Amino acid sequence: MNSLICKAIQEMRLLEFYYDGFYRKVEPHTYGISGNGGEMLVAFQIRGGSKEGSVHDWKQFKVDKIERINILNEAFKKPRPDYVKRDKKIKLVYCEL
Repeated sequence: MNSLICKAIQEMRLLEFYYDGFYRKVEPHTYGISGNGGEMLVAFQIRGGSKEGSVHDWKQFKVDKIERINILNEAFKKPRPDYVKRDKKIKLVYCEL
């Protein structure tokens, strides 16, 4: 388990990291184990690049592919309106908003 991700979720602070060839800045919402057994971060991406082209959107990140992760001093005030707590994609939740 990555305690840095849980700290960012608990403090509602942005995370920045390198993933799949792009730097990303995200609002982390849920972190845990996905149905296939891998660690997964569900977050709303607000800046950076993406292979899909859409930047401002919900993303699921495989934690083992995240590189150079940092908690930023920037905070977000509340969960996104369309946030789903206890997302069915996450079978075991480590931490969530």
